Amino acid sequence: MKRSNRLMLLLGVVLAIVAFGGVLMFGSGPSTAQTPPVETVAVVTAATDIPLGGQVTSDQVALVQLPLAQALDTYRDASDVVGRVARQPITAGTAFASTDFAPTAAEAATQVTQSLTAGHVALAVDVDPLAMVGGLVQPGDYVDVILSVASDDKKFPVTANVPTTGDNGTTTQTTTDATTFVNDTSIKVLVQNVQVLAILSGDATATGTATDANTGQTTTPTSMAVLSLTPQQVEMVRFAQLDGHLTLVLRSTADKDAPDVTTSGVTLRELVDDHGVLPPQPVFITVP
Repeated sequence: MKRSNRLMLLLGVVLAIVAFGGVLMFGSGPSTAQTPPVETVAVVTAATDIPLGGQVTSDQVALVQLPLAQALDTYRDASDVVGRVARQPITAGTAFASTDFAPTAAEAATQVTQSLTAGHVALAVDVDPLAMVGGLVQPGDYVDVILSVASDDKKFPVTANVPTTGDNGTTTQTTTDATTFVNDTSIKVLVQNVQVLAILSGDATATGTATDANTGQTTTPTSMAVLSLTPQQVEMVRFAQLDGHLTLVLRSTADKDAPDVTTSGVTLRELVDDHGVLPPQPVFITVP
């Protein structure tokens, strides 16, 4: 009886070990629970490469399913991007984001209102891309405003007393317009270190072209740069808008708080007298 009890006890221990091993073997196997599917959403992506300044057309967009975590700051409806102007190159297959585009009028209005500091007002300056560093000026940049008055504007009338001898030999002084032989082009830094609050792109679908008065080059429809100015600066810039041509030049970010620099301004006389520019000389041709 004693011997049988021992055999039964030994058999029970063996069975317990086998059962424990089975639990370990089956418990460590692959889980049969299914991973929940990743939630996706349809987003608007570029079907082709879109260059800087290009206007998005309907055949350049496509809807692609992306994981929800990758769809932040994207568009769901193609109509939200068609017609907008790219402010940076957009590669085919890339989901459109708000940072790809110049702001709409409503977005720009909110941006300007929130960005204006106390004592400043906003003024829109109508300039073409050539006068905005080739279109590289962007909201948040700091710029200087350059005024140029071209000689053909006749803004600086010049008169001269010219002696005239009559048929009877009498000499008289006649006042005449001298602008035909005087170069009265003038360039001057008007205001410095002003912030660009917004860039409103011109209508890219507009027809016709314009000629830049400063360069003579054919230009695309103009854009408007909204500047943050003091009331005194507004008076100067607004006057310059009416009687001259404006150019925006980018400042270094390191010069954001730098004091204004005194400049002399430039006319042809300064270039000749102070910088060694050779004035044009008349060419006489002997007619046989």
